Amino acid sequence: MHPQIFGVLLLALAPAQVFCIFNRRTWGARTASSPLARFDGPASLVVIHTTNTNPCSIPSMCKSVVRDLQIKNIASNSSDIAYNFLIGCCSGVYEGTGWDYKAPISHNYKDPAIHVALIGKFDESAVPTHMSQSLRALISESQLRNKLKNSFTITEHKSNSSTRKLMVKNFLQGFAEYKEQMTSSGMHIKSRIAFLRMSDQRERWCRLLHLFSRL
Repeated sequence: MHPQIFGVLLLALAPAQVFCIFNRRTWGARTASSPLARFDGPASLVVIHTTNTNPCSIPSMCKSVVRDLQIKNIASNSSDIAYNFLIGCCSGVYEGTGWDYKAPISHNYKDPAIHVALIGKFDESAVPTHMSQSLRALISESQLRNKLKNSFTITEHKSNSSTRKLMVKNFLQGFAEYKEQMTSSGMHIKSRIAFLRMSDQRERWCRLLHLFSRL
């Protein structure tokens, strides 16, 4: 049902930063329980959620969290995992319903939106810096695909707990200048993008590229 980003999509926002988007197949997604509505972008809103799960420190743990979330969401009468994308460790972004289908949670929002979940609880700890970097790369790629307007609003999901909402708010405050940088000239920062067709076994190259970029 979902178009595949074959293997892993690498996004390079700067020479020292490499980001990976893992498609549904690589984390073992189930088929949606019912057809999803098509996403009629470009969106004007990016909504940041938290998964309220344990954090993940390696890609295999993140994939397990994402799989469990999909099972939980479907068991709660959602047609699929609730979000368009999820952000985990190691500069990894995980495809939920992706760019082509509306996230099931979007029925709570009037305007077209891209829903992004940060993997973790964040009741006592701040959102890690690497998640900010991954979100910036995802925003840039969404604009390159004409799925997100150059002028957009980014906000936190209103149902987050008060403590979590504060953590996410602090996290998002760093995006005010970045958004201004993208919208003041009507332009957005372009990523350098490489598409690699990989088997799941060669996924390690993504992690190696990330490590080598820091040398």
